[in-house]
Parts: sequence; C-alpha cells; structure tokens
Amino acid sequence: MYKSHPPMIKAVGLKVFYSYLDKPEYRSAVFEIAKDPAIKVIHLNRRNALDEFISLQKATLSGTWSQTRKTQPATQQQYTLDPADFLHFLKLRTFLKRRTRYIFQDQDFHEISYEDLLTDREKTLLEVQRFLGVKPKKLFSLLVRQGDPSHTDITNYEVLREVYDDFLKANE
Repeated sequence: MYKSHPPMIKAVGLKVFYSYLDKPEYRSAVFEIAKDPAIKVIHLNRRNALDEFISLQKATLSGTWSQTRKTQPATQQQYTLDPADFLHFLKLRTFLKRRTRYIFQDQDFHEISYEDLLTDREKTLLEVQRFLGVKPKKLFSLLVRQGDPSHTDITNYEVLREVYDDFLKANE
C-alpha cells in the first residue's frame, strides 16, 4: 500500500470517507492505516450538520461535487428536502463519527472543521502543518465554495432547522 517518496516529500495524504468502511474494496486499506500508529489522522468535518446535509443533497441532485470557478446559474434551482432523510442522516452521522474515532484511537488524531477552513483558512492550515510536523508553507486551493450559504434555495429550510434543533436537544 505504501510507496517510497523522495526525501523532499515530508507528508503524504489521502481522503478516507466514512462510506469506505462499508465497501470491501476500501475496508482493508482503512484498517491497515488504523494499525499503524505512526500515521497521523486529520478528521475534517462540519460543525453544522444541517449545512452538511443540504450540501450533500444538492451535490447528489445536481451531480456537481466540486468546482474551481464561481459560476452562477441563470436561475437558482429550488430544493425541497425530506425531513425524514435528514433525521436518518443525523443519526448515521453521529454513529459514523464515533466509529471513526474508535477505529483511529491509536493514531495522533487532529480534528478540523470545514467552517474554520472557510473563516480562517490560513490559521487552520498552519495548525494542520504543525500537527503533521512539516515546515509551514502558504497553501491554497483551486476549489471554490458552491451553493447558497443562506439556504434561500431550500423551500423547507425552517422545517429542517426544527428537526436539527430537536435532534441537538435530544442528544445533549
């Protein structure tokens, strides 16, 4: 699974999605990583599960998972999302986050949030580089944020917000 790299390469990474544990073709690689305590794990998540759900649903429905330039569609599409699907997502997300922490319990584990990357990218990436033990460099991404952060494109946003608030209260 591992290959050697030139000495100038100080860190190598890969994305591991929660769903990989449910796919036999990835599962063994995830557990191989988890067995090596020298591997450091960066867990990127979103604090706001409602924003995460909306983003995932819109990406699934539109087929657009990332973009490198900000483009505005001529007309903004409206979405109505299923509150029952959202509640299922919240329960599954809670389980998957716990499972991830358990699987990687023997690794150095650093948690960062998508929201911190948006609001203070430089500071967040500096923390990541320190965690990895590499010489800090100014980093950048070609990707741009998609969608409407105010969620005016979600016709039943208030209903979803209530589901989220109820879930948070019940799981305090």
